[in-house]
Amino acid sequence: MGVLRMFLAALFVLALGDALPKPSAPVHRWSDPATWPDRAVPRAHTDVVVPKGTVILLDVSTPDLGTVRVDGELTADTVPVELRGNTIDVNGRLLVGTAG
Repeated sequence: MGVLRMFLAALFVLALGDALPKPSAPVHRWSDPATWPDRAVPRAHTDVVVPKGTVILLDVSTPDLGTVRVDGELTADTVPVELRGNTIDVNGRLLVGTAG
């Protein structure tokens, strides 16, 4: 179900285009261990939280994760990446794709 939710979110973002505001916080890279509380990039089957007030750039494809909860902002890079999770719960912002 996570892939379906990401696809639907991509369609929503494409429809909004440039109407979305720019990130309001510093951007952290998913691939950077310093981004994460335990100083390790999330591994397969782990649960991940993007906290409120945090902006993370998804710059690499993920392994198959457990639950991915986005309370802050998760933005896909301009290169092809995959966000794989058992459940993807977006309470904040998930930005994928480009307009036009």
